Amino acid sequence: ECTVTAAGQAAGLAAVTAGHTPEQVAHVAGQAAASAATSVGMSPQHFGLVVAPVLGKSAGQAAGRIARGARDSGRVAAERAAQAAAGAAEGLGITQDLVAEIAEHAVSEATRVAAMASKRGGSAAGGRAASPGRGVA
Repeated sequence: ECTVTAAGQAAGLAAVTAGHTPEQVAHVAGQAAASAATSVGMSPQHFGLVVAPVLGKSAGQAAGRIARGARDSGRVAAERAAQAAAGAAEGLGITQDLVAEIAEHAVSEATRVAAMASKRGGSAAGGRAASPGRGVA
């Protein structure tokens, strides 16, 4: 489980950092996790359970960052993240019951990341304030 989770998270984080779309990030994270699962002989059923939070959080981070930079609402980011994660899950053959769980992870993460903009000042360059406690003008 750790290998599959770590592979998906690392690939997802790299894609988020590179500025890819939520759809691309979810796809990259899912493919990396699937490759690792094949390498360790994980069953498809177990894979779906392990990869659910990875796909959701990866897509959520990407959508949340985009929303933060564009100063969009967290709701828009959450919807996009849910769609991206669900699409990647379906592409990996994950069962429909887990697709809903993956979408929930995506919504939660996108909302969390997008909300950081208001707490930190909401800079378009990664959402970090120029100085602690002060927003970027």
